[in-house]
Amino acid sequence: MPLPFPVTPMNPAYGYLLPRPYHYAVHEGFFSLERPVRVGEGLEQIADRLRFFGAMVSADAAAAIDLVAGAGLPPEGFTLEVTPDRIVLKAGDAAGRLYGAHALEQLLWIAFRWGANAAQLECGVVQDRPRYRWRGLMLDSARHFQDRETILATLRLMGKLRLNRFHWHLTDAQSWRIPAKGAPELNGHGDWQDGAYTPEDFVAIRAEAARQCIEILPEIDMPGHNVFLLGLHPELRCNPEVHGWEICLANPASMEFMKARLLEALELLPECKVVHIGDDECGTSHWDKCPKCQAKIRELGLKDSRALEEWFVNEICNFLLAHGRTPMVWGTHINPPKQTILQCWGNECDMVTCAAHDDNPVVSSIDHAYYLDYPQDDEDPHSDPMTPVTDMDTYCSTVGAHMVEYLGDRLLGAEAPLWTELVPQWRVRVKFLDRAIALSEATWSQQCHKHYRNFLQRKRGLELAGYTW
Repeated sequence: MPLPFPVTPMNPAYGYLLPRPYHYAVHEGFFSLERPVRVGEGLEQIADRLRFFGAMVSADAAAAIDLVAGAGLPPEGFTLEVTPDRIVLKAGDAAGRLYGAHALEQLLWIAFRWGANAAQLECGVVQDRPRYRWRGLMLDSARHFQDRETILATLRLMGKLRLNRFHWHLTDAQSWRIPAKGAPELNGHGDWQDGAYTPEDFVAIRAEAARQCIEILPEIDMPGHNVFLLGLHPELRCNPEVHGWEICLANPASMEFMKARLLEALELLPECKVVHIGDDECGTSHWDKCPKCQAKIRELGLKDSRALEEWFVNEICNFLLAHGRTPMVWGTHINPPKQTILQCWGNECDMVTCAAHDDNPVVSSIDHAYYLDYPQDDEDPHSDPMTPVTDMDTYCSTVGAHMVEYLGDRLLGAEAPLWTELVPQWRVRVKFLDRAIALSEATWSQQCHKHYRNFLQRKRGLELAGYTW
């Protein structure tokens, strides 16, 4: 039924999809949403949204929205086909089903922008698939603690944005947040804000991550960033009388302690495929003065303390590999096993350093494009060295632009870290938005389809139709 008043013509609903799809085309005709619609099994989210809009959902309706298996579609890919009497979502896996349902929901928000009495969706087809397989957010829960609900809300946001890696930074100099059965003294304490996660929290968070098709990768930082740990376990220091940042590399107890904590993490997250072990910002002064470390250097025929660090990290990486997990480290000066993922942080020069490792996969986290603790503008609380990183900076970044040909398939994608020294829990969401939305399109959509002003128009159009992130 036409509206009883003139309206401003608007683009087809497909022109508002975010992230922008690999391909779409508009065909003749419309799928009317004024009539009763049958919604197939597996699309309860769509049925709920139609009811929210005031549409009629009926098991006996002729018009239908159906989910069917999509053989031959790439991982995480989907197609949507709209004809006058049927909407079909095809997906080859759970992620494709989820992302396709979210895309269809965006189309419905636009279709219902005038209300239920004039809702219709243009006939057409959407074919979509991701550009990069690694599309991640990192949340630092060590500096400031976030409760279970905040983590769950973050995962739901990631699902809407098709971000599929949740890097959970759980230990650092200030605290130890992951449950430690073998070292319960670590749990529930911290220099900046007390709190720790329980095994029950992990059950709920794992379940939500599975619903959102997100892989969780925990980070237990070593051998540096361990002031809090060493305050409770001085026997792991090079000199028990001298407080420090790094654990003693040559003390067998250090290796044993860290391996035990990693096994506990694998027990809490049995489906996790990647485990991050940090290995950044380590000084060598304690190791240089430590008789045990110097003796170990001589025993192994190593050059110096940095080489001993490499030996320690490789031992831990090989331990994880033996347990069927892929190790990951921050872009580093050492040479880890070739299966180890290097997370490049810093600037483009650091990207070149990571790329120089001829075999290791690489994830880009360049600070001036992806660091979400950086201010969004000058009014955003920040420390003096930080310069603004806007949504345009994140959107316009080209993941490893100057390294793509060299890295090839070794470039997995990008990840945006949110360090929380200056970010208490109540600021987490505002720090993720709007840059996580920009990250979504920067890592999902093809480079040739990226256009910042068009991105802003689509984002604003969805929001004005009522869509929320």
